Amino acid sequence: MAIEIPDNMSQEEGNKVGTRIGIIDRLITTRGQDIGDLLQKGLSLETNIKMTDPNYVSQITDRLEELKKLNSSYKH
Repeated sequence: MAIEIPDNMSQEEGNKVGTRIGIIDRLITTRGQDIGDLLQKGLSLETNIKMTDPNYVSQITDRLEELKKLNSSYKH
């Protein structure tokens, strides 16, 4: 990911900003993956619940769709 720094910012400051943005980007990416994994586990659990209670309405499916939308909106 390339970051453009303003002309009035020193290279050192620009490097610091770039490092911070890189850390935030990695956190967003890894936490998004963690959330996706948890949602998949939740879907598996819901499958078991539906076997015992056919009237159960999924609450995770909506959250999974929200995560997909967030992930697709996070582009760089």
